Amino acid sequence: MNLLRSLLIATSAAAIASAAHATVINFDDLGNLAPIANGYQGLNWNNIYSVDGVDYGASGYQNGVVSPKNVAYNAYGDPGSISVAAGTFTFNGADFTAAWMNGLQLTLTGLAGGSTLYSTVLTLDTSGPLHFTTNWSGIDTLTFSTAGGTRGPYDGGGEHFAMDNLTINAAGGVPEPATWAMMIAGFGLAGATLRRRRVALAA
Repeated sequence: MNLLRSLLIATSAAAIASAAHATVINFDDLGNLAPIANGYQGLNWNNIYSVDGVDYGASGYQNGVVSPKNVAYNAYGDPGSISVAAGTFTFNGADFTAAWMNGLQLTLTGLAGGSTLYSTVLTLDTSGPLHFTTNWSGIDTLTFSTAGGTRGPYDGGGEHFAMDNLTINAAGGVPEPATWAMMIAGFGLAGATLRRRRVALAA
């Protein structure tokens, strides 16, 4: 029975660990000044673009790079969002920088089924990223909207933000093949153990 219990615990833990694996999205495999297409990293993207922050020039885009060399931004300074077509995800955090305006107010809102579950306002500047860590679970949409601030030291303007290292946790993720193999083998061994116990009891 101890062996059976150990096998069940191990296979269950493997499944949970796989489903709870956090994904860090650094945008470095995307194009420059291009909209992020739906399906990228399993998400739908609305008015979120990628830009080569390193080579962009003096700006919050350049200062906001955490993992070289791209960052994401809200095109035209307008609101943007990410979402999933089905299910939910957890927003773990990201690094945010104002592109042009010091004191830029970035409002983050986590929704599920159109209802607001979480909301916060971050104050950003152009000098470097603000690392925001949270645990907004059970959401299907995360929105970004900006307002305010005063013109910073760079030759540009607009209520744009830069985002790097967006970290999410997809709920109910599909286990990887190695995890499936471990689970199947574990449950198979558990079944064999039960059969042997029945035979021994019947003898």
